[in-house]
Amino acid sequence: MKTRQPILYLLCGLSFAGKSTLAKGLSGLLGAVIIEADRYIPVVEERLPNANKIESWRAIQALAREAVRESLASGTSVIFDDLMVDPQDRDELALLAGQVGAATLVIFLDTPIEVVRERQRLASSKPENHAKWEAHTQLLLTQLVAPDRATAVYVEPGYDSAQVLTEIRRREAAGLGA
Repeated sequence: MKTRQPILYLLCGLSFAGKSTLAKGLSGLLGAVIIEADRYIPVVEERLPNANKIESWRAIQALAREAVRESLASGTSVIFDDLMVDPQDRDELALLAGQVGAATLVIFLDTPIEVVRERQRLASSKPENHAKWEAHTQLLLTQLVAPDRATAVYVEPGYDSAQVLTEIRRREAAGLGA
């Protein structure tokens, strides 16, 4: 009996775009584990308390990517919940997946900036958080390169989960990038 090739589902989008919510909704349907890069923030803060932001980010990515590699190598599909705004990051993860015999599909949460800002506002009543998130969002907007619609599944706010799953399955049947 042939086992199904594991797939790396790369979630891509701004903070507060809805990536974690989508991941939770799709995980069981796709038979995939969720690996959240943010999960490694406290681990890195404990291990490297004096690290600067770049060192911390690199350490977080290294831990998350190793978890992705291990899961895929064991034959388990992965939903990677991270920003993935830079195509180079997406390419690196696709290469990692290919090295262990897994395929990759990018799922882009095409959430309008107004929706992102409203979700940030609702997440906290503290003005200092709003300022921090706005600065973070502005930085991400300068880095965001949306994936090609021909090779990624686009998801917009108010999506229907069944339609998203249908599009993912269509892409899988067509060889993912088609």
